[in-house]
Parts: sequence; structure tokens; C-alpha cells
Amino acid sequence: MNGSIAPIITHAMNTFKKKKINVLEIGARYGESAVTIMRYLNVHKYIIIDPYTSYDEYTRDSFNKIIKNDKDDHIFNNTKKLLNNLHNNIIFHRTFSNNQKTIDTIEDNSIDLIFIDGNHIFKYVLEDLENYYPKLKKDGILCGDDFFMRKRENDILNSMPGKAGYDGPMVYEAVLEFCKKYNKDYVTFGKHRQYGKVFMIV
Repeated sequence: MNGSIAPIITHAMNTFKKKKINVLEIGARYGESAVTIMRYLNVHKYIIIDPYTSYDEYTRDSFNKIIKNDKDDHIFNNTKKLLNNLHNNIIFHRTFSNNQKTIDTIEDNSIDLIFIDGNHIFKYVLEDLENYYPKLKKDGILCGDDFFMRKRENDILNSMPGKAGYDGPMVYEAVLEFCKKYNKDYVTFGKHRQYGKVFMIV
């Protein structure tokens, strides 16, 4: 089983069973998580939001260099072709996830599974959680990858020494802030660097 979504896919299978679901993924990259979701879940509609572009506040991510050098859009085109060959109801929004026009195209209470795996800096993760939580159905799953990513002072296990990219708040802090603000809790699935890998808001 491939893709960042893998640690939570069994839980999603048990939750949705054979139900036809609508999926929203923020940050698809090569499409590995999308392939896994389509393989194990009964997908009706799949929405992807990803700009496939380099920008200053994305430089912490190793993928930034790859996408910056992809002058001919091979990654986007290959991912789109791959996924369109697997499913006939995929909607690509090649833009940033905080694009209000894109947010407005997705109806509230219309998505069964939201997977957030875009920019991992605190403000972007928190924005994604706040912007797309209203889109989630009552019994849906709101989850995201890389919960282990956190600022240095919260690395209590000291499992990420020397990582300059963790100097500021990231996914961990954004999830905690969201849960505190909206009186929610979270659980995690899988492990990475001794921390939970995928988070789910409950």
C-alpha cells in the first residue's frame, strides 16, 4: 500500500465500507495517495487542489526543488494522466488551496474524506483545516499527513536534530491550534520519527 494516506486507509475502509464517497485531497504530488484511495475505497468524485509550482514559502519542502526544475510540467501532466486513467470523475484545481474561488466551488457538507498534505508550515495547515472543515459531511473524515513535523521545542523525543526546516511551528502546532479553537480532538495513525504520522480530527 503506497501514498501518505496509507496509515489511515484501513480506518477509512471500515468507516465507509462500500459507500460511494466524495474525496478532497490538498497536495497530490505524484498521485500515490489518490491511487491508494481509489483502490481501496468506492470513490464517486475526487477533487485535487495543488498548484504544482515553486514559491518562496515552500522552500523547506524537498519537493520544491523538484517542481521548480520541472519546466515542462511533466509531474502535473503525468499525474493527471495517471489518475484520469483510473477514474472518470476527477477534478483538478491547479491553484493554491487558499484560493477563495476554488474554496467556493466546493459545497459545504459535501465531502466524505478530506486529506491535507500541502504546505506543512503552520499558517497553511491551519488555513486548510479552517477553510475545508465546513466542506466535510457530518460523519466524514478530516485527516492530514506529517503530524510529526513540529517546531524544535516540541520535539520532545529529539528525533529530528539538525533540521533547520523545523525552526517554526508546523503541522503539529496547527492541529493543536485548530482543536483548541474549535473544541476538537485528534488521533494519529502510523509512525514517523517516533511520532504519529497521519492525524485525524475527531
